[in-house]
Amino acid sequence: MTCFDYRCLIKDLVARTAAIRHNEKQARELKQRPDTFYITDALSCARQLDNQLSYSIIEITGNARLSA
Repeated sequence: MTCFDYRCLIKDLVARTAAIRHNEKQARELKQRPDTFYITDALSCARQLDNQLSYSIIEITGNARLSA
């Protein structure tokens, strides 16, 4: 298993867990994040926004170890 494969498997599981555990407020906030991502032209800003989106999804799982 490659590192990339591992990351894809973990991210898929995290996303599915967040989809099950989210509340309406979290869903609204999460839906707004891609809008900012799509309007930026700066690659460094896009990376930062992508990381923030990933972290938000992790937080929604409610798993403290993943969040750490």
